[in-house]
Amino acid sequence: LESEINWRVLDSFLDVPDLKTKDEWIGSTICMRLNEESATRTHFALEHIGLTPDIECYALCSGGWSHFLDSLKEYVETGKGNPFQA
Repeated sequence: LESEINWRVLDSFLDVPDLKTKDEWIGSTICMRLNEESATRTHFALEHIGLTPDIECYALCSGGWSHFLDSLKEYVETGKGNPFQA
């Protein structure tokens, strides 16, 4: 069984110091896919369509997605995540 959720970004404000372009996500799509591999295992994939190396926030936002996905995995496996870096 496979499920997909797509979020089309209509408005955006990236509140990041030193970032000149605060609305770079507008027009991009965040796509989440869940694929049931077995009764006890589900594969989760996230793709941010439009988040490309030629935009200013690429490195920061790519790293952010990695951090939040790692936190989600930790939360699912242990009941405690780390969504915000101190």
